[in-house]
Amino acid sequence: MMKRFLTALLLLVATVAVHAVPADPSVWRIFKTADGKTVRVQLCGDEFMRYWKAENGACYTLESNDVLRVADMQQLQLNASTMRSQMEPARSQGKQRKSWREKVAQRVNFTGDKRCLIILAQFSDVAFTMDDPRLTTTAWPMRKVSKKVSL
Repeated sequence: MMKRFLTALLLLVATVAVHAVPADPSVWRIFKTADGKTVRVQLCGDEFMRYWKAENGACYTLESNDVLRVADMQQLQLNASTMRSQMEPARSQGKQRKSWREKVAQRVNFTGDKRCLIILAQFSDVAFTMDDPRLTTTAWPMRKVSKKVSL
């Protein structure tokens, strides 16, 4: 009983503690700023907000042409909070989360004939209830077969 309680408590704490993955602090690069200076910077932030921090504490963002510009931290935080709310609509809007079966059903789109493996076993104390299993499984869809096969 105590093991189950501790396991449940550990899982609860682990799920509460899961947040965005922080950036690797060992990533250091040298980039040029817009005015031509070279700056050694460290990658900071998480999966929603990424910026580069210089050794002197100045924060930069990297433009598409590998040039650093001074970061607007308030704007970065606003963008990060917007991205977090988009990533978790169920929590932010109070909606019920879909079950994994509903999610799979939305992603999987079957066309054509569906095939599956049916394993028939005959036990000494129970006999089959259908005359010809091969004819039964090929004649009807699987829903009817599963209802018809009863031991």
